[in-house]
Amino acid sequence: MHSEAHHLTDWAEGGRTDINALGVACPKHNSAAGPRRDQWTTRLDRTTGRVTWTPPATTQPINGPPRPRVNNRHHPDRALAQARPPG
Repeated sequence: MHSEAHHLTDWAEGGRTDINALGVACPKHNSAAGPRRDQWTTRLDRTTGRVTWTPPATTQPINGPPRPRVNNRHHPDRALAQARPPG
């Protein structure tokens, strides 16, 4: 899997390349994020330190409005913890 550094504030809009202002993204989704209504938005969840991705406002959700989510492909520890049976 190839990964890119994703600027939480778009680089073209003055986003800094500081470690606390970056997230991990695949090339496809990194280029899909931005300020337009038809693009994904990203935020840093200061509680967990993880980047959340929110689908574009133009998305037609089945279960309510688009909600932020974390891409666990870039956090294998979290994906493994969720896959383990309880106990």
